[in-house]
Amino acid sequence: MRLVAYAGLFLLGAVVGVAGALAQQGWFPGGLLLALAGSAGAFYGGSRATGTRGGAIAPAAGWLVAVMLLTATRPEGDFVFGAGLGSYVFLLGGMGWL
Repeated sequence: MRLVAYAGLFLLGAVVGVAGALAQQGWFPGGLLLALAGSAGAFYGGSRATGTRGGAIAPAAGWLVAVMLLTATRPEGDFVFGAGLGSYVFLLGGMGWL
């Protein structure tokens, strides 16, 4: 049962990472604060829900995978993260929670 919880938390972390990547630039600076709060909430909530460190690591891993995939440029030259203070704060702030 715990493995199912970890898989669900991994998916939750990925969703939070994608949503945060889109929100942090859309409503700067409020979106950035919302994205960082969502990340911290997912990590802390996973830890409290399972009662283990793995509960925090699972959403953090999902967040990291999603965000790293979104930082890569596409063949068309499109990307999600622009070069700006908000993007760097979101990336480093989210990794700081890890």
